[in-house]
Amino acid sequence: MPKGAPNVIITDQDPAMAKAIAQVFPKTVHRYCLWHILNKFPDKLNPMTFRYHYRSIKNVIQNSTTPDEFEKSWEDVIKCANLEQNDWLSLMYELRQKWVPIYFNHIFCAGMSSSQRSESSHAFFKRYVSNKNSLIDFITRFNRALRHQRHNELVVDHIDVNEHPKIKTNWPMEAQMVKVYTKKKYVEFQSEMCESHGYYVQQVSVGPELVVYNVMNFQTCSSSKSRALTHNKQLDYISCSCMEFEFEGMPCRHMLAFFRINQVFQFPDKYILKRWTRDAKVGAIYAMAEQNVIDDPKMCLMSRHSRLSYKASVVIDDASLTDEGTNFLDEQLDYILKKIKELTLVDHSAMEVKRRQSWMGYLVLPILLK
Repeated sequence: MPKGAPNVIITDQDPAMAKAIAQVFPKTVHRYCLWHILNKFPDKLNPMTFRYHYRSIKNVIQNSTTPDEFEKSWEDVIKCANLEQNDWLSLMYELRQKWVPIYFNHIFCAGMSSSQRSESSHAFFKRYVSNKNSLIDFITRFNRALRHQRHNELVVDHIDVNEHPKIKTNWPMEAQMVKVYTKKKYVEFQSEMCESHGYYVQQVSVGPELVVYNVMNFQTCSSSKSRALTHNKQLDYISCSCMEFEFEGMPCRHMLAFFRINQVFQFPDKYILKRWTRDAKVGAIYAMAEQNVIDDPKMCLMSRHSRLSYKASVVIDDASLTDEGTNFLDEQLDYILKKIKELTLVDHSAMEVKRRQSWMGYLVLPILLK
């Protein structure tokens, strides 16, 4: 379960929401949805200006590598499009730290820059429920949606376990990561790895702790930009100015080019985020440790229930993938249910004996005191 406030919250430009988040989660980074803002440009610009200048404006927003570069490029493109008097653009520039990627790409956001993920979930559930449903009907339909969603997740998990994408190169790192990442994330890794072969690394400066490199594309053109790669020798850690790893948790082509040139054949564990791996679901993080709740019977019950629920969920997910597994688990559950009932009866009998002994004590004690 998450601990404390979220690191990032993405919403649309709702002033009430912004005020509430600032009060309730003062340390949380609140971002505006980039997708919503970009979709407003056709309404805020006249058709001719949008046709000839929107692509340049969007390029400045999405591809600036530093805040200074964004601010200079923004000023140039706005002047070129004669949009200095556009009030909406002026307001959005004042709010740039809330929505322009370069201002928060150092914060891990799992690659998300919009609220489309939550809107996708809303659209999914709208296929099953509506405001016309009664409470009972809503619960039935909602549970059906969850079952379908769980089934789709199981299908993806089955593919990750049993299907491996084809390896394109002989680089040992590729053979390593095809067994580590999920299929979707491995395809992203493979794409960056293949692109890395088009880059070369040039050492720029050497210090007592840091070594700085420039990473350039072999086919240099006016639109290509060099990336600064910094190697901390003391920590043996590299970081790239594109911030893709910090923002998404996946290695960029510039990092992979550095590994290739330095003959690093195994991808270091420190750059592998468990959430993108096939083993992401292995090992539950329980809501509370037993030592913290042992004095509260209600909390002990919650802790035990949480632990058993997780294990039962994993067993059911794995067993339901095949008919044999389903039938086996069904038989075992019947046996387990029978044993649990027997244990429950024993516990109840023991509690009844203790209760009667306690009442006998209350009855006998006054007699002994006489």
